[in-house]
Amino acid sequence: MKKYFPSLLLALASGSSCTNIGLADYLENPASALTLTAFVGSVNTSGDMGTYSAGIFTGCATFQGLLRADCACRTMAANAGLSGSNNFIAFMSAAAYDMTCRIAGTNGQQLNCSVPSGGPNWANMNGQKIAQGYAGLLSGNLLAPLNLTENKGTPTATVVWTGTQAGGQYFSNGSNNCGDFTVGSVNNSVVGDFNSTSSAWLNTGTIQGCTNNGTIYCVARP
Repeated sequence: MKKYFPSLLLALASGSSCTNIGLADYLENPASALTLTAFVGSVNTSGDMGTYSAGIFTGCATFQGLLRADCACRTMAANAGLSGSNNFIAFMSAAAYDMTCRIAGTNGQQLNCSVPSGGPNWANMNGQKIAQGYAGLLSGNLLAPLNLTENKGTPTATVVWTGTQAGGQYFSNGSNNCGDFTVGSVNNSVVGDFNSTSSAWLNTGTIQGCTNNGTIYCVARP
């Protein structure tokens, strides 16, 4: 069995070929050597995801709700030239779909999934690490704001459609989250604040009318 001496570990930690992921992170969680991207959508939409059915999003028109939002994330990622664009999904939950299940790609179970252990890091479009592992992404607190679009611009929306609370579970706060993001004419939804690093990034504690415009968070899935 090979032995790794302290001097070698020190060399690895200080070598020019190292990524911005610290050696301590890697030793604690080997999967953290992988850093995935997250962004705020540059295109705004009402609560029914209606904007994401025309123009560059024509290919998303056959979907509804979360699936249309997922499609919009992939479209925006592809248009921005991001690698792995087909792996992006919207950070959103619906009554039958928790984000904890969606981010892990769980087959079958869609509610009350446990937060997966380990996992990659996620970074914003400036390369700042916003979360370490699934627990970091779903804990409710971020290491840095998720506040840049796929083009590294500033979002023009004031809120983010999420339907999600800290922990990654569906949350409605007395609304129906725009009919699970299929109805834009009535009702309300839980929204997040992209400038926050507290749990308000997912849930500001207020609800937004579905006729208003908001945006979505898009995160790459392993």
